[in-house]
Amino acid sequence: MLGKVEVNGIVSHSVFRYLKNELSSLLGRRIKRNLTKFLIGSDDKPLNCFAPFTTPERMEAKILTAFES
Repeated sequence: MLGKVEVNGIVSHSVFRYLKNELSSLLGRRIKRNLTKFLIGSDDKPLNCFAPFTTPERMEAKILTAFES
């Protein structure tokens, strides 16, 4: 099992610092809620993020576009 990590603040995990930096126009400076979803491309670059309440159906088009590229 994975342990708890911080997603915001000075002690935030490096993965979340990277995601926030790469997707700052979508996220702002903070991850606002638990269960925020991230779409990562085949080149390991973050493509998009989705709010916790976003349904799979609303993410489908962006996921399919990521598969095609």
